[in-house]
Amino acid sequence: MLLFLLQPRLYAESFVNTKDLPLVAMFMVALFLTHRAFRKDTVGAFLLCGLAVGILINIRILGVVLFAAVPAVRALDLLFDTGEGGRKHALITGGVFALAAMFALYATLPYLWANPIERSVEMFATLAHHQTVFPQLFQGELIMGNNLPPHYIPTWIAITTPPVALLLGVAGIIAVIRRGWTRPRDILGHADLKFGFLLIGCLIMTFIAVVVVTPTMYNGWRQTYFLYAPFCALAAFGLHCLASVSGRTVVRAGVYTLVGAGIFLVVLQMVRIHPYQQAYFNFLVDRETPGLLGDQYPLEYWGTAYLDGLRWLTETYPDSLIYVWGNKGYIHRNRAFLPESARQRIVSKGGDNNWHKYRNRAFLPESAWQRIAIKGEGETIADFYVTNHFNNDFNRRKVAVFAPIVHRRV
Repeated sequence: MLLFLLQPRLYAESFVNTKDLPLVAMFMVALFLTHRAFRKDTVGAFLLCGLAVGILINIRILGVVLFAAVPAVRALDLLFDTGEGGRKHALITGGVFALAAMFALYATLPYLWANPIERSVEMFATLAHHQTVFPQLFQGELIMGNNLPPHYIPTWIAITTPPVALLLGVAGIIAVIRRGWTRPRDILGHADLKFGFLLIGCLIMTFIAVVVVTPTMYNGWRQTYFLYAPFCALAAFGLHCLASVSGRTVVRAGVYTLVGAGIFLVVLQMVRIHPYQQAYFNFLVDRETPGLLGDQYPLEYWGTAYLDGLRWLTETYPDSLIYVWGNKGYIHRNRAFLPESARQRIVSKGGDNNWHKYRNRAFLPESAWQRIAIKGEGETIADFYVTNHFNNDFNRRKVAVFAPIVHRRV
């Protein structure tokens, strides 16, 4: 739970991300019911698990990862169980799970009611390749979102996961594979071990799906944030194995002390960079060289920096009507956090984030604009350019105009 709560990016995006975080939440519910089904091994438990997975697919089609993983792990019972009754029970519960998932998807998605099969194919084909495609800044290069390298998602997970969770997660993966390799029959009667293989399967199948299907991806690994839930569960398993590798109390105390110190450092980092936790990167990238990080990866794509920019404007020009160019949605959302007196002075003009266009349109030299840098993670994550040379154009006594640049390289 601590590892999950202290993922800086998930924490920050929980305030603004209305698409990917519901998927994460439902994925956790489905994982809980999956573990419960493995432990109870009853028809009712797999029925409830299937209903949850069907709703998960409704939220986003990437939920099919769990729909495929549960029967795959259930097939292990068919492989290792020599009893006819055990195999029959595995087939029945697996079939109940699949039917329940398909029923839940059909019942909660009216679009499928007219023609379930044809529209299911259409839905998966359409949603796998989003029509909106734009460049992604990745490792210093601009790459189209539908033509990303195979290591795109694993790299993002590796560089944005807190070190303590990353190391424990890797330890958990190694421990599960080692246990299954050395004692394969343990998988049959060990629900936790089955669950561990399911978690690993979710990771692997998602990576393969992204490589094979080549869906449109954007803004880091936000569309696969749900993978952090199984990764945290594997990290907990890894911690358990590290702590029990020796029966000596001093070893366990040392492991827990190191993990506690790692968690404490994450908390300090989250407090230090607040409210820009979405710009968090770990030790695997260079965070010390000024300007380098922002030239390698996008640092701000939710418009969080707009609030600091609007506050600066209203405080610097307390009596001015302020015209704002930029993302209209970001302007309206962040303006709501300002006092009423300040909010009334903000006039949204919409437009994009390219201040050069407005500089050229106004026939103003670059020296007429003041650059305001918003800092996060020791890096400038957004630039604001302000000018008050539009007095005559807008017939106002004092006017400030600013255009934020969120994707600096783009």
